Amino acid sequence: MGDEGSAEDMDQLIFQAAFYDNEELLRDLVQAYPEKVNYKDKYGRSALHLAAQHGNLTIVDLLLAAGANVNSITGPNLSCVTPLHVAAVNGKYAVVQRLINCGAELLAVDLSDHCALELAQMGNHFEVACLLIDAIETERKRVQELHDQLITACINAELDVVKKILANLTNGNSDAVLNGTTLDRKCALYIACLNGRQEVVAELLKVRGHMLIQAITHDTVLHAAISSQEPVIVEMILKAFTHLVTSRNAEGSSVLHWAAQCGNLEVIKILMEFPYDKDLITRIEDVSGRFSYNFVIDVNMLDAQCRTTLYLAVANSHVDVVKYLLEVCFINSLLFYLSLYF
Repeated sequence: MGDEGSAEDMDQLIFQAAFYDNEELLRDLVQAYPEKVNYKDKYGRSALHLAAQHGNLTIVDLLLAAGANVNSITGPNLSCVTPLHVAAVNGKYAVVQRLINCGAELLAVDLSDHCALELAQMGNHFEVACLLIDAIETERKRVQELHDQLITACINAELDVVKKILANLTNGNSDAVLNGTTLDRKCALYIACLNGRQEVVAELLKVRGHMLIQAITHDTVLHAAISSQEPVIVEMILKAFTHLVTSRNAEGSSVLHWAAQCGNLEVIKILMEFPYDKDLITRIEDVSGRFSYNFVIDVNMLDAQCRTTLYLAVANSHVDVVKYLLEVCFINSLLFYLSLYF
């Protein structure tokens, strides 16, 4: 009990040292108990929130140097604000600048959907608002450069560059870095799949937040993997995002249509023979109503030009694919008719 009480006392002391701007006491405390620097009170306020409110830059620096979470969020009773929100709404220019330099999320919003810039503007803190505007624009340009570098690295299989960029992703920039910001944006995972960069794809799959479907064409990363003609990449994407097997692009092409056009038999086999979860399997009836089968998608579905998978394989003279599809269709039909009699 004594140890628990002592630990709680240290939490309170660090909090109070920040609250009363006691620099000397805080310095001693964070040196002796650095693990206590992110203590929060019942409202979810950290010592850094208090320092940001008071505008004491020395206190802020002490806390940041000790490992304080620059993006710590208060509880809902205080609108889930970060230290940057607090500093901005109170017009603490120097603190805002320091928090920005230490990686504060510039566009994080509180419960009212206000970011730090909006709070500064609402409080008529125009110098702080200008500082935040400049910081947001600088960050936007930096993120765009990172995205461009990542796309180039995905095309050229520069694995070290990809790893370096991914290691520096944050909650605030990951979507823009991975997926871009424009309507016709290039998505890193899509580009890596399209270019057949197996090692890069494997590295990208270690992080979340990839846009899986292109906004304009509706092509998925599975379509891109199929286009690469690399069976290993197709299998990697299928394992990671199995549900994409049911997707169709803007031209109505399923992944089977896409694979039939590309003509890689191994890719076709992966799509047809993959061990799909039962939740994805559905009962599919032939248009004639004479037979049905269980699979993830209708192998005879039509694209926007009323073409089937088999039609595309024939039209593109992919003999091996045609033979395989006919064998699969024959087996499915045979199994169905056998089920009627046994």
